[in-house]
Amino acid sequence: MTVFIHERDCYGKIAKVEGPLWVRDEAHYMGLAAETGRLLSNYSFAGAILQWHYNETAVIYGLGGFHRYFIREDGRVVFSKHHCSDPKREAFAAEVGFDVE
Repeated sequence: MTVFIHERDCYGKIAKVEGPLWVRDEAHYMGLAAETGRLLSNYSFAGAILQWHYNETAVIYGLGGFHRYFIREDGRVVFSKHHCSDPKREAFAAEVGFDVE
């Protein structure tokens, strides 16, 4: 099953893989964006969507910036096996529904 960026549960699927600290960090980025009126990270969930919308390379960073979720031109969100050192986490990402490349 493929995950697409425009699906309602895309954020939730990334959160399942990355955990509650990633969700906390994303909320922090959104709070800063609300305070300053601009996105401070192109690699946050919201920042990556904006990059993808403007046909630019879009990457969502996982917790601590280690895992990578690439948003492909067609909107597919792909978990990068090259940015993961834990085979169990890679398998879990696939189980959640991400294509792993």
